[in-house]
Amino acid sequence: MASPIHHVFEPIFSWAAQDPERIAVRFGDLSWTWEQFSGRVRRNAAAQAALELQPGDRVAFLDKNHPACLETTVACGLAGTINTVLNFRLAPSELTFVINDSRAELLIVGAEFTDVVDSIRADLAHVRAVVILGGDKDEYDAWLNSAPRLETEVAVDLDDCFLQMYTSGTTGHPKGAMLTHRSVGAHSLAASAAFGFERNSVNMVAMPLFHVGGTCWALAAMSQGAETVVVREVVPGAVLDRITQHSVTHAFFVPAVIQFLLQIPDVSERDLGSLRCLGYGGSPMPAALLRETMKTFDVAVSGLRHDRGIRGLLRASTGRPSRPCTCQTTTIGRATGRRHRGARGRPAYRGGTARRCAR
Repeated sequence: MASPIHHVFEPIFSWAAQDPERIAVRFGDLSWTWEQFSGRVRRNAAAQAALELQPGDRVAFLDKNHPACLETTVACGLAGTINTVLNFRLAPSELTFVINDSRAELLIVGAEFTDVVDSIRADLAHVRAVVILGGDKDEYDAWLNSAPRLETEVAVDLDDCFLQMYTSGTTGHPKGAMLTHRSVGAHSLAASAAFGFERNSVNMVAMPLFHVGGTCWALAAMSQGAETVVVREVVPGAVLDRITQHSVTHAFFVPAVIQFLLQIPDVSERDLGSLRCLGYGGSPMPAALLRETMKTFDVAVSGLRHDRGIRGLLRASTGRPSRPCTCQTTTIGRATGRRHRGARGRPAYRGGTARRCAR
């Protein structure tokens, strides 16, 4: 039986073939159709090949949220290279460590971070080329358009890494987490089923693309043909404006951002009726904030309950799992104070049961 998991670039090209003129990505006042977006992905891969990047080589991307980051991630999947999306909040010394640790040979940098890169450029041991994105000195589009057509495609395995994200380094130096086509493809399938991503969904990507809550949230929706609205940085009022303007159906935020949105004076008066699902993660959602979120947005809220690891979708009108949904009873570990020995003689907690609901 053929696997339902595909390379990260396959859904992009499939939607470009099926529905080339439909909007794939929005960013500010700009938009790209599936045909345009897929073409930019191919040109990005070709530009990497023109720099003689080989399968397994790293690209580093330093900027706030920008569609070019998603283009580069998918292009790396096509070229067999690996996009290392950098945390733009890191100090120069930390960026130097991460870029050198990844052994990135190409660095794509947003215009507002060029001064930072200039200050550490001499310490970047492996970077051979720097491409500036945006601003008066933009080089990115010219870099894409100057590349010759990609004549031969690289043989890419599902278990090949195409995306590398670094931990925050709270217990030492940041460590690179390597994500493969298979692992991200499996996540996209699970997330699409749980959050209800469909072809007619409009998905907001507001969390940083250097985190899975940004990039993997985006790739999951794109795999289903959903329109993606990329938000460069979170400005609460502007986020709500974009939800209304583009009839956003899905969004993902950390609880702190949701709290900022709720503090906008006229939030209850805004037309946010298009929202169908609001995801959250990164930290627990206080019960009072969860109740206020459901009351204000009247939307299915999905996240992790950090006390027991249960995920559910709740709708404000009932406080119960929204319908239609599929439920299954799963066993989860729970700290009850009563321990037993596991299969290998290690301490283990007795299991509990919980109903898992996916809309």
